[in-house]
Amino acid sequence: MLKSAGGGSSRTEPPDATQMTRRHKHLINSCLTPLRRLTTLCGCPKFIKWHTILNLEQSVVDDVQRIRAHPLVPKSIPIYGYIYDVKTGRLIEVPVATAASKVGHA
Repeated sequence: MLKSAGGGSSRTEPPDATQMTRRHKHLINSCLTPLRRLTTLCGCPKFIKWHTILNLEQSVVDDVQRIRAHPLVPKSIPIYGYIYDVKTGRLIEVPVATAASKVGHA
C-alpha cells in the first residue's frame, strides 16, 4: 500500500495533523467557486467530504490488515506498507504494517 505524505518538515516524516488540516481547508477553499458552479449545474450536494488522512501510518496498517484478511489473498504472498513522500520521491516503509501482515501468517 502506498500513501502520499505530501511532504513535511522532515524528509522522512509525513506531515502532522495540523498541516493536513490546513491543506484540507486550502483544498476546500480553492475548489469552492468551481464546485458551486458545478453543483448548480448538476444539482449535486453542496458539500464534499474530502476524507483527508490524518494518521498516514495507521491508515497503511489498516489497509494492510484489510488486504491480509481478504479470502482471495493467499497467505503465502507477503504484504508490505509504505508511505510515498511526494517531496523527496522516497518510499518510507511502515514496519508496523509489515508486522501486522504477518499476524496469523501460516
